[in-house]
Amino acid sequence: MAELKAKAEEEGEKKVIDPYTVKVRKFPSDVNENDLRAIFEKFGAITRVKVPMDQEYPGRNKGIGFVTFEKAEVTTDVVESDSIKYEFYELPVERAYFSANMAA
Repeated sequence: MAELKAKAEEEGEKKVIDPYTVKVRKFPSDVNENDLRAIFEKFGAITRVKVPMDQEYPGRNKGIGFVTFEKAEVTTDVVESDSIKYEFYELPVERAYFSANMAA
């Protein structure tokens, strides 16, 4: 991860793909980090899950989340599936990225 942050700083505002993390979108507002972990742990070992919460509406998320896997190959498999089914929802997934500002 340190190498990725260094690369981001070196490249300035360019986006740097995080090979271990996927961004998940369009899930219900009551989904939390434990729920997201349960949805994705069938793909492989997870090191981190983050679901940003909406400050204006306590208890509700912003409809996006990030799942970090131990292996980059697992991330590739998840991204190649295009979307993940959860209840009645199809959750779009894509590779996560960060910029030098986010790495600081």
